[in-house]
Amino acid sequence: MRITSEGQVTIPIEIRHKYGITPEMEVEFVETDAGPLLRINAKSREERARRLIARLSGSATSGFTTDEIMRFTRGWGEPDPGFDEADDATRVRGAEDARDQ
Repeated sequence: MRITSEGQVTIPIEIRHKYGITPEMEVEFVETDAGPLLRINAKSREERARRLIARLSGSATSGFTTDEIMRFTRGWGEPDPGFDEADDATRVRGAEDARDQ
């Protein structure tokens, strides 16, 4: 990597993706015994999380109510064609009898 005359360095895209470094994030150089270390500012991570949540908030709107979605996905409010109440009661009694023994 090369430093520009303005002191800028381009962080390779692989590194940016791996560590979640995005535009407008704040980073800092920290001096260590091994040399300078680039560190992402913790507040910058929090701000990124807030921006992502704000951007995604409301993005999954379907125009349906929660009850409508539950009915579509789970069949709520409709009889289960494979469910026989009499057969189910027999299974429950059988389980209770087995437990009592």
